[in-house]
Amino acid sequence: MSRIMYRCIIWTFLFILMIPTASMSKQEKRIALVIGNGLYAQSPLLSPANDANNMAAALKQCNFNVLKEINADKQRILKTLRAFTQKASAFKGITLFYYAGHTVQLNGKNYLVPVDANVKSKEDIETQCINLSSIFEEMKSAYSVANIIILNAAHEKPFGRHFLPDVPGLADHEEPGFFIMYSASPGSVSEKSFERESIFNSHLVSSLLSPALEIREVFKSVQSAVFEETEEKQKPWFSVPFTGYVYLYYPKLQFLYFLRDVQHYNRQITTDKSPLEKQKAWLSLVESYPSWSSAIVSKDPVDIIARALDELTDEFFFEMTRLFNLSLKKRNPLGMEFVYVPPGSFIMGSPFDEPGRGKDERAYSVTISKGFFIQTTEVTQRQWHAVMGNNPSAFDDCGWECPVESISWYDVQDFIDRLNDIEAPRSYRLPTEAEWEYAARAGNQGWFCFGSDSNMLKDYAWYKDNSGGQTRPVAQKKPNQWGLYDVHGNVWELCQDWGGEYPKQAAVNPTGPRKGYFRIARGGSWFSSMLQARSANRFYVLPEDRNYTVGFRLIQNQLTK
Repeated sequence: MSRIMYRCIIWTFLFILMIPTASMSKQEKRIALVIGNGLYAQSPLLSPANDANNMAAALKQCNFNVLKEINADKQRILKTLRAFTQKASAFKGITLFYYAGHTVQLNGKNYLVPVDANVKSKEDIETQCINLSSIFEEMKSAYSVANIIILNAAHEKPFGRHFLPDVPGLADHEEPGFFIMYSASPGSVSEKSFERESIFNSHLVSSLLSPALEIREVFKSVQSAVFEETEEKQKPWFSVPFTGYVYLYYPKLQFLYFLRDVQHYNRQITTDKSPLEKQKAWLSLVESYPSWSSAIVSKDPVDIIARALDELTDEFFFEMTRLFNLSLKKRNPLGMEFVYVPPGSFIMGSPFDEPGRGKDERAYSVTISKGFFIQTTEVTQRQWHAVMGNNPSAFDDCGWECPVESISWYDVQDFIDRLNDIEAPRSYRLPTEAEWEYAARAGNQGWFCFGSDSNMLKDYAWYKDNSGGQTRPVAQKKPNQWGLYDVHGNVWELCQDWGGEYPKQAAVNPTGPRKGYFRIARGGSWFSSMLQARSANRFYVLPEDRNYTVGFRLIQNQLTK
């Protein structure tokens, strides 16, 4: 970690600690009910279903547990509302209710219109629609830290020609302890829209996902943007009597809380807790961070951290895990250890003046859009024997912890198939050439993972000058910055790609040519010279050839729903 990055993280922590949030001691559990009603028989609306889906997706990104109803009748709304309130009572965190659809006001009270309402009189409103006051009461009963109600409503003629309300739009309503927002000012209606997403919802979602905006700033931003886009015809209204501060999307703060909660969880499961207590601890963790945990099948917090880092691609977040001293390593039953490599960009290949540079190393920009778990060492003879039942290595007298070699690319595919059968539903694969170089460099653009001082290579690699003419046990030299051993020397490491020229343009997740004659191996071996062990050097291997300088390491695919 650079000094600049370290200072940046420290100052960010200090800044965060000065923020007066609704609950600074921990990440509040969050629950939202999102309803989008547009399929009305009398006066259908185009955008509510899409508005609700987009809002639900945004709220999930803000780590809300979301209940969603589309085109719901009265009975369904009331049933889901009860489930929502029960969940909110258990969470006692931030509770949010969002509604897109028809509403009506009567005698100063606001009502939501279910899709099965057939209103022809004022009396029908009270019996067939849902009084907004009842939703306020339900939410108050949960004793949440903060309550938010957003109504994307106030459309004209909610009942078509069957019945015209005396007063258009929504009635003014202020409620202690509630943040409230309407898509239009009280007594006015929203602008007609023939788009699949309303103007109000578009700006709401955009502002909601603007990092570090307090909810008042979110509301003000939406109000200003809608007012301007509609040429001052529609002005959203909001009421914020609650004295606290709420940040719905604050990734740095939420990730800080998350890492601290992971530390707490790790302490809990290592103590003498019952299986039930450990299960409760896990549920508490995943319910607090549903955006990152919802697709995770395993009960390993490292998988959630990886999912979060895939979403929060800034290097800042990866370095935060180091500050918390959290390991991003996993180990399978065969003893294979894997470490998480974060997403990012780098220059693949080498500059024209790098010593030993080949014509096939033309430099170009590569982006790795998702992180991955790569083996910290080359596959050992012990691990190969455990899966395949044999040891083809020429240097079998080197020991079980030496890398397996004398295997072909096709042999490796057979190994992977058998390992996947053993480890199902976990699965494994070879890294692409781009993934291999990105992981090997670990952020360094020098000749080697540690820079360009060739005198240091002996500390990181077994190569021609120090190997003694054979392979050596893995992980005996220094690892690179991301915890990978032997990325230089010991054995060449096979990649998934066919050999070929690099693209002339920048690429995202390149996988090499579709076909070819040779497979690629990287990193040099015990037999290689110093320059052959460079990070950018490429070695070409016939897929059926077996060579006592060639081995491999694996990537473990993330297990998700």
